[in-house]
Amino acid sequence: MPQSPQYPCRVISAGVDWITATARTGTNGTLVGILARRWRDQHEAEGNQVKAWDWQGYRGHTMDSLSIGTRDDGTIVRLSGDLARHRSQQLLTLADNVSRIDLQVTIQEKNQWINHAQIGLAAAKLDRRVKAGMTGTSLISSTPAGTTAYIGARVSERFYRIYDKSAESKGAYPPGSWRFEVEYKGQRAMSVGDRLHQDKADSEAVRGVVEQAFLDYGVELPCLALPPGWRDSSPRTESTDERRLRWLETTIAPVIGRMMESLDRRTVLEALGIIIEEPTLSHELETGEVIQS
Repeated sequence: MPQSPQYPCRVISAGVDWITATARTGTNGTLVGILARRWRDQHEAEGNQVKAWDWQGYRGHTMDSLSIGTRDDGTIVRLSGDLARHRSQQLLTLADNVSRIDLQVTIQEKNQWINHAQIGLAAAKLDRRVKAGMTGTSLISSTPAGTTAYIGARVSERFYRIYDKSAESKGAYPPGSWRFEVEYKGQRAMSVGDRLHQDKADSEAVRGVVEQAFLDYGVELPCLALPPGWRDSSPRTESTDERRLRWLETTIAPVIGRMMESLDRRTVLEALGIIIEEPTLSHELETGEVIQS
């Protein structure tokens, strides 16, 4: 039997986690394209890799948290993570259509034994639609991804997730972090986008939408309304280069260290394409490193 959470939990983050929006050819489409390209250039300068992107007739570029493409009838932009949380309001102001929008509230549970995925799923199973088989549910537990509860179908206009954000983020979020997330598509996405546009994508507005959505299935968010002055404390998303550097430090560096214990240092470095130039005679004279014979 799932243990009861300790209310209220601290809210780490609340905001838009994903948005796919389009703007028709014309003024809005042009402005959306200008904004998205500016965001792309900023993130590329921070070390994020940009690749070519081709999707449903749209052609453009994609990176970790941003995709932008154009076709004859307009421009499409996808934002996720930090970019979605910080830039969704600008995109909602100019978009003619929102085809998908994900909203999330991430809380920190003080009691490490509490599993909010299990608690949420147990509550949802009491709903008449779930009992009648009209709405599906599932619980997936794995290592190291943790536990995730799903309510609804991925293809429907509203799909719910509750998952261990600390495990999913590989420790970027503190232990006890649980994310309550609702994915909207189709007409529901457009309606939610309109509502958030009116509320300027405010964090409390997002929390309220997520809270009401989960309450529709009898699942309570273990947190209160956000107080004035509340600030999002999500960890900053690493750039592509930062992730590569961390991979080098944690995976490659230990291997290289072991190789250098049994092989010549120069041989190992040259195998990595790192060439060590021999010091010149002028350098030796300048540094006083000439060895007298």
